[in-house]
Amino acid sequence: MIRPLRILALMAITFGLAGILMSVIPESGIPLGPFTLQYPTWDEFLSADNRNAGMNLEELFEIYAQKNGPESAQSDSAALLRAHRLAMKRFQFPRGDSCILDPFFTTCALASKNKRVRILHFGDSQIEGNRITGLLQEWFQTHYGGRGPGWVPVVEIIKTDAVDQDQSDNWIRYTRYGGGPSSGHSRYGLLASFSRFTPAILESDTAHTQAGVGSKPIARDSLHKKPIHQAWFSLGPRRGPLGRYDHIRLALGDLTDTVYYSLRSADQTLVDTGRWAPRPGLFTPSWSLGNPPSKMTFTCRSATSPNFYGASLETGAGSFVDNIALRGSSGTEFTRIDRQSIRDQIGEDEVAMVIYQFGGNTLPNTRRAEQVEYYQRVVIAQLARIRQLFPNSAILVIGPSDMSVKDKDQLVTHPFLPAVRDAVKAAAFDQNALFWDMYEAMGGRNSMVQWVDADPALASTDYTHFTYEGARVISDWLIQAFEEARLSIQAPVQ
Repeated sequence: MIRPLRILALMAITFGLAGILMSVIPESGIPLGPFTLQYPTWDEFLSADNRNAGMNLEELFEIYAQKNGPESAQSDSAALLRAHRLAMKRFQFPRGDSCILDPFFTTCALASKNKRVRILHFGDSQIEGNRITGLLQEWFQTHYGGRGPGWVPVVEIIKTDAVDQDQSDNWIRYTRYGGGPSSGHSRYGLLASFSRFTPAILESDTAHTQAGVGSKPIARDSLHKKPIHQAWFSLGPRRGPLGRYDHIRLALGDLTDTVYYSLRSADQTLVDTGRWAPRPGLFTPSWSLGNPPSKMTFTCRSATSPNFYGASLETGAGSFVDNIALRGSSGTEFTRIDRQSIRDQIGEDEVAMVIYQFGGNTLPNTRRAEQVEYYQRVVIAQLARIRQLFPNSAILVIGPSDMSVKDKDQLVTHPFLPAVRDAVKAAAFDQNALFWDMYEAMGGRNSMVQWVDADPALASTDYTHFTYEGARVISDWLIQAFEEARLSIQAPVQ
């Protein structure tokens, strides 16, 4: 039998208890050990929740697709919004001085005719797999020549569309960033990593090793008196016309034993064979291939592995955008890598620009404004080191993308993301670098949720990383910023 009065009484008690909880539980919640008990406040209950009121993605794309024309048909507010959003797609310059890009485009147009001109794209996991970088590579090589993806690790842990790679299972990877085995030194080269097929001998372990790594090679017994280790790695050319490189270059160093090597094509035709004698430092042997085979395999034999810093698939001249993804990095490694190992790997190539794309990995541990201020000082130090390494290069700093975190039952922009973005921008301008605001370009506050919900999805459900489709959108916008800057100064094209 239904008893309306009892049901009404139960509802009144329930709403009353809810009202009491909304009155007594603070907005910040009640800490319970590792958890926090949270409950809506009266203000949140009575007001509309606008925490997810980010800019509509369709409106954003529509603004970006509009052509320049008379503003009279638009309201003042619409015109201001459009102008602001279009400005967010462009580069921002210290002191508004766009002339700092003049030497960059001149170098790309003129120097790339006779030598290799490099754009080093450093970033965190947002650029893994050659995402974002790959389309930049195509744009620059279309305008300024060159073929091939440039520098790649000999052992790649993330599948990339730049090169098809494979290797034997006895390689050990050492990185300047993240965890992993210790190498005992700071000679990590351009890619902030190297690989070996025997463990690194820590320089503090034996006196003869420490003495030999300095200015002269280490004397060793003949190869046949010691256990021999063998390893291989293979590289397949990038698909499409940009894969038609005709040179391959290796970077290796710290040779403490003779290394015998062979280079074979996919059908096992011998391309080259030889040996590298013990020697200190880093060196870069290269091969001119003419028409490269579909796959090339290096096989190495030695008692002790050298450090393999990477391989570059390239042409003798042209432009190259090197994808250097440092998973988990906040961009703080540059001051912790031996400068000479980077210079030796670059060799005679011209570095026209360094792209510095970091910031997202510092957010999970950011809880106070003082941490943001400290990170700004660290970024200034990193950019200053880059300036020391490449004094004639332009530096482009790309700010972090939007990142969503849970706020009670809503996904919202990380509370410190705008502050970290501002800190990275301030550091860029401090070092006379240009800045590209990826956070504002993609829509600003709470935009990541809409990128995840887009069809097709433009970001993954970790609400941090772009999908390949989303990365392509970002890359297209970045190319448009380069194109607009190039046309504005009427730089020569090859």
